[in-house]
Amino acid sequence: MPQIASNHMRRTFVWLALSFASVTLGCSHPDAPPGSEEIVWRLVDWPSVESTPAPAFYAPPRGIELAPIALARRGPSRALVGEEERYTFQRPELTFVHHDRSFEVPGSTTFPLNVGLPEPLRPCDVLDTDITFATVGGSTVEHVAGRCTGPANGRTLELLVTSPPTLRGAHVDLWVHGRPPCAQGIRQRRFTIPEVPPGARLAFSYGVESPGWEHDAAAATFHVLVDGNPKPLFFARLDPGSNPSQRRWFEASVDLGAYSGRRLSLVLQTAVDRADDRGPFSRPIWGNPMVIARRVGSTTPPNVILISIDALRARSIGAYGRERATTPFLDAFAREGVLFTQAVAQSTTTPASHMTLFTSLYPGTHGVTDLTHGSDLDAYGTLAEILRQHGYATAAVTEDGLLEPSLGFDRGFDSYTETKNRGAERALGHLEHTARIVAEWLAKRRDEPFFLFVHSAQVHEPYTPPSQYRGIFGVAGAVGPADALDRYEETVRYTDDQLAALWQSIAPLGVADHTIVVITSDHGEEFGEHGALGHGTQLFDETLLVPLIMRAPGLLPRGARVDAQVGLIDVLPTLLDLLHLPIPVHAEGRSLAALFHGDDDGRARLDRDLEQRELFAEAWDGVRMRSDGSVDDHWQRPLYASRTPTLKVLYAPVVPSRPTALLQTFDLLADPQERTPASSVPAAASDPLLHYTQIATRPRVAAPTFTRTNGVIEDP
Repeated sequence: MPQIASNHMRRTFVWLALSFASVTLGCSHPDAPPGSEEIVWRLVDWPSVESTPAPAFYAPPRGIELAPIALARRGPSRALVGEEERYTFQRPELTFVHHDRSFEVPGSTTFPLNVGLPEPLRPCDVLDTDITFATVGGSTVEHVAGRCTGPANGRTLELLVTSPPTLRGAHVDLWVHGRPPCAQGIRQRRFTIPEVPPGARLAFSYGVESPGWEHDAAAATFHVLVDGNPKPLFFARLDPGSNPSQRRWFEASVDLGAYSGRRLSLVLQTAVDRADDRGPFSRPIWGNPMVIARRVGSTTPPNVILISIDALRARSIGAYGRERATTPFLDAFAREGVLFTQAVAQSTTTPASHMTLFTSLYPGTHGVTDLTHGSDLDAYGTLAEILRQHGYATAAVTEDGLLEPSLGFDRGFDSYTETKNRGAERALGHLEHTARIVAEWLAKRRDEPFFLFVHSAQVHEPYTPPSQYRGIFGVAGAVGPADALDRYEETVRYTDDQLAALWQSIAPLGVADHTIVVITSDHGEEFGEHGALGHGTQLFDETLLVPLIMRAPGLLPRGARVDAQVGLIDVLPTLLDLLHLPIPVHAEGRSLAALFHGDDDGRARLDRDLEQRELFAEAWDGVRMRSDGSVDDHWQRPLYASRTPTLKVLYAPVVPSRPTALLQTFDLLADPQERTPASSVPAAASDPLLHYTQIATRPRVAAPTFTRTNGVIEDP
């Protein structure tokens, strides 16, 4: 009976945070003004942590002091809890186990799956397993605890997998990857701060990863201890197996002010609560532990918010000439900053265009052309990685938009949240959910410099505006390209209203006038202007020109218009220049900051360069939809384009379904709607594009330890 009572208490004692110093449940200091703090150390980035299975409170080995080193190529590991991925301490990478290119997902809620184990994983009892269901539209991942059975020379992995509801009965590309689970029982990590800065605190998050959410999974405890002292600075217990509300990240902050000026060794400890009636398997995890202190000096770097509205074309925005009231907020926002009237996307597909935005590299350089091409990013840094290295807190929130972490989009983000819908159509109010996540994160991170990336797919087809917006720009329920445009622009208006609400929620935080805000899109959308619907297969201006608006009080003028042609490839160098940070030598774009700062000669030189510069773009979507809704069987990717302010060249190389290459030129001054190709293509116009395509199609060198297929890792 005493044991039963003890187990009952364990189950009902859901979670507790006790403070013997000062613990704040959250990361923002309640009394600190915006920008008054800075990140001193990110513990996952430094060789300051020693992992040991020693029992709690035993004398540890000597701590390892914080010291700067070059980061490893792969960097720290990541942990996914709920929808959000965060950095954690390094752990074994996922290893390829099994692949089935045409797996039929059973119609049942769950199904058993037994696969053979590769030799490196055979000495196991339990395996952390990721089951990836890959389709043309993206991928869904289920996290499962697999059991290893059978003889040593023929071990089998036994899994019980949950069937994704929208994929039941469908054929998918199935992948199985696994890694040894984290050590069960007590696990400690130690680090030493040689001298605690004034006003310092330890900020961190903690949680339990799935598959530690099963009903028989063990609870987990978390301690923060001063080395050698059994009295914890922080303690919490999570039991997500019995309490679904705990299937998320929790955040806390421990005040280190009592140790100011002193050497301090801390221990981060997790333990699996081995109740007799519970399974022993759990995955307690620390997220983004960092030491934060009061900022030294009076200069606070500007924050950065980068907002990408997927598939938002420039010509459907009032500030770009649309007569309908589609975007009252964006129009007003543009009057507070700089509007770039000719902003060119470097691809009309989401992955390729966003990776250019993040790296200032053309798709032919970074390699992310679609979900089947991994990146060539080992030698390059992303915008998030660069800002994180310079002390920025970094976060991304993305919707249903194919920005897969496995393709490299999560690189550099302390927090990477994917809000995915599992239904066939995008749920109404999805952007509202994203905005809530954004507002909550900003409220927690307002004290230190931050970089926030927000990506919404609300405007993307199937164009489903809420009921109160349907019919404001046409007859609801009609069909055809013109009617699809009506539904699209109704969704644009809804999205604009939600952006206005998000901006209003930021105002009370006191950060708006110390933040560079960039609003743009990855590509536009076409509605039969050139015989097709959607995006991704053509490179006419309805899909190639995107909005680009920058607002930065004190750094950029109000109400300015830039008519020079610019590209998404220019965003990274421009932001870094405005922040007075070095622009990486690999950047293929140009900083536009000289248009607003510096002498007249510098502005004139940049104007001339932009007027003469070709910008390149690529189209990689595999399916082209005609205006009547039928599939164009003759289309085969890719398509390339070069664009200057006056001339566009299109080039489609030879492929099996296209025995002759296509080369067309459009005079954008005489024919801005691109209706009639020129009768001849001057070599001076086509040579730069042909040279670009030679570089873009060069054979790629595989990464040394892994290759990527359909956005998942496979051993070579």
